Amino acid sequence: MKSIRMWLNDGNGPRGRVLKSETVERVVKAALVPPQKVAMLPAMIQSLSNDVEFWSGLKRDGSYTFMINSE
Repeated sequence: MKSIRMWLNDGNGPRGRVLKSETVERVVKAALVPPQKVAMLPAMIQSLSNDVEFWSGLKRDGSYTFMINSE
């Protein structure tokens, strides 16, 4: 949760700044070149897991750190 809060608080952690706000802005944008489209993640062992598709039917892109719902 501390890590998530740091990203949501523009790089500020519980004890002060961890990342510059410019760094946070850069890594959360869909700025990968070439653009990385997010596809379904197939289960490696079908008997132990299921395939995963996040935000099925919506346009998704990747950033340096996150998957971004472009809609």
